Amino acid sequence: MLVELGCRVIFLGDNFYRHEPYTTALQQLGIEVLYGETTRRGMKRWLADNAPYIDLAYLMRPHIAADYVDAIDAMAPRPRRIYFGHDLHYLRLEREAAVSGDSATAKEAAAWRKKEYALFDHFDLVLYPSEVELEAIRKERPE
Repeated sequence: MLVELGCRVIFLGDNFYRHEPYTTALQQLGIEVLYGETTRRGMKRWLADNAPYIDLAYLMRPHIAADYVDAIDAMAPRPRRIYFGHDLHYLRLEREAAVSGDSATAKEAAAWRKKEYALFDHFDLVLYPSEVELEAIRKERPE
C-alpha cells in the first residue's frame, strides 16, 4: 500500500539474509531490500548517511527494535518512529505463568514488561492490533 501511495519503501530483515522467495517478491512489489554481510557491518553508517531521505522508521518485535532504536534516535534529521507490536510479550508470559505457576516464567514476564515499556519511550506512535493489549498499555501509560 505504501508503494502504491508513492512512498519509497526499504525493508531490512534483522538477520540480513536474502530469504527467497520473499526477497524477490518484495522487490517485484517495488520494495528495496537491504541484505548481506556488507550491509550488516555498515548499517549504522548507512542510517547516518541516508537520514535526510528517511521520513519514517517502522519497527517491529521488541527484541529486534531494541537493537535499532539508538541508531535511529541518533539520525539527523531523526525520522518519525512507529513501533508495531505483534503482541505484548509480557502479557502472554504473565498469562502462561498464571496457568503454569512457573516462577521463572513470571520473572521473564516482569523483565519483558520493563523492556517493552522502555522501548515505547523511543517511538512517536505505538500500534497494537488487539484491544486487550491496547487496554493494558493505556492502563499503565494513558498518554
